[in-house]
Amino acid sequence: DGLDPDDWLDLPKQPRVVTSRLPVRGGSARDRTFVKSVRRELKAVDIVDCHLGNNYSPALWEDYRNLLGRALIYLDPIRDSPAARVRAEAMLSGCCILTFQTNDAAAFINDGINGFLIEASPKMIARLVEELICDPQRAIRIGQEGRLTAQSLFDWDKFATNWNEMLERVVC
Repeated sequence: DGLDPDDWLDLPKQPRVVTSRLPVRGGSARDRTFVKSVRRELKAVDIVDCHLGNNYSPALWEDYRNLLGRALIYLDPIRDSPAARVRAEAMLSGCCILTFQTNDAAAFINDGINGFLIEASPKMIARLVEELICDPQRAIRIGQEGRLTAQSLFDWDKFATNWNEMLERVVC
């Protein structure tokens, strides 16, 4: 699934944490409990996350792009997603990514360089979020590295070219 990097806005960052809603189907009770625990830990240090679909549902695609474009941090709370599209969208928006080391994330996230590979510890996640909000230049720098990574990996033109090359090899 490729994306057009030009569709995503890398805007001046605000001290905002965005998380996505767990899938209605397939979201495990374990993940729901975990997300609630993370939100509780963030609230304990006076950080409120913008939970897409729960406390914020953008009416327009432009609103969604602006939300991600201004977010300092994107927390990917889903442990079992094979390839979270919103994570790639957030990377292209220059957000500092916090994601689990599951499925494909460890293949392109260099911990502390272009994002963070997190563990299932709500306290540790809240501490990391707090550190990044207190040092926004670090978060911005990491987000920019993540944006470069996403541009090289998820670009629609590259994706289409790779598929066409594979189809030519298989069919011809």
